[in-house]
Order: sequence, then structure tokens, then C-alpha cells
Amino acid sequence: MIHTIEFISLVLTVPTILLSLWVVALFGPKAWRFISTKRIKNLSESELLVIGITIGFIGNFFDNIYWGIAWTVEFLNRGEPNDWFKYGVASNIPFRQLAGIIAATCHIAAAIMLSRMQRKRYFIVWLIALLAGVALLGANGWRIN
Repeated sequence: MIHTIEFISLVLTVPTILLSLWVVALFGPKAWRFISTKRIKNLSESELLVIGITIGFIGNFFDNIYWGIAWTVEFLNRGEPNDWFKYGVASNIPFRQLAGIIAATCHIAAAIMLSRMQRKRYFIVWLIALLAGVALLGANGWRIN
């Protein structure tokens, strides 16, 4: 059963990568134009959305490339230790977490341009997220290996 699920996931990884690349090809030039010709404070809601979409799908593209390789190595079971999994957390930082945070921030910024209440909520969510991260580290005894 697990082998079948891994196979389906690997098959779906290919269109995910290609479609992510297509989205970046469609939105990327516009996003770059907005970023290169305007100051961040002067971006409109729709421009922020385009930038967020682009950044999110760039991250998605590279994340799926990395994990597609890792799971392909695992699936083929070459009998070697799979270093792709060992170092996968390093790949997650730029392509999953940071790209996701930046993309979400662009989308949220577009939404809060319309409401002061949303700005307060955004600050509160960031505060809670940071405190939860610190609490997680504290639960680990403040150890960073």
C-alpha cells in the first residue's frame, strides 16, 4: 500500500513541478516589473497578489524538485543511506518556509490594505507564531544541535 502511495505521489510531482514553472512564467515577469519599478509601499493589492503568487510558486517548484529527488531515491531503494532526507530540512527553510512566509505576507498585505482591523490581526498572528516557535524551542530544552 505505501509503495503505491509513494508511486502516485512521485507521478503527481512531475505535473506539480511543470505547472508551478508555468505559473512562474505567467506571473513572474509582471511581478519582477512591479518590484523593479515601484517601492514596496506603493504596490497595489493586485500587484502584491501577483508577487505573492510568483514567490509561492517559485518556492513550490524548488521544494517539489528537492523532495521529488529524495522520494525517488527512496522509492528506487538503492540500498544507500538517503542523504536527501537527512538534509531535507535545509531545503525546507528557503523553499517551503521562507517562500511561504513571503508569499503569505504579500497576500495578507493586499488584504489588510483595505482594513485597519486586519493590520492588528496580522500583528497578533505574527506575535503568536513567534511565541509558539520560541515555546517549541523551550520545550526542547533550548538545545540547538
